[in-house]
Amino acid sequence: VDVKVESFGSNAKLYEALRERRSGRAAPDLVCLGDAWLGPAIADGLVQPLLGVERQGFFRRLPRALQDLSRRAPSGAAAAHGWTWAVPYRWGCASLVLRRD
Repeated sequence: VDVKVESFGSNAKLYEALRERRSGRAAPDLVCLGDAWLGPAIADGLVQPLLGVERQGFFRRLPRALQDLSRRAPSGAAAAHGWTWAVPYRWGCASLVLRRD
């Protein structure tokens, strides 16, 4: 298997590269988009659903809420009974720091 890794400085740059590839260059097999970019990428036809992933053990072990976050309608809108377009791979939190002076 030949793996080529490309890195982009932002989701916006990755999204633009996906648009450019739609019109000629080979599309990537896997991309890592932020959740806010997933809906538009689906609606613009830049990504395809992950068919059959629901039968995989790792996916079935995810909490139902995370499974539902992965499902979208072809319009890109969240749809608990839609196709699976993404797989959550990390969960985190954000910290806020306040400087009082």
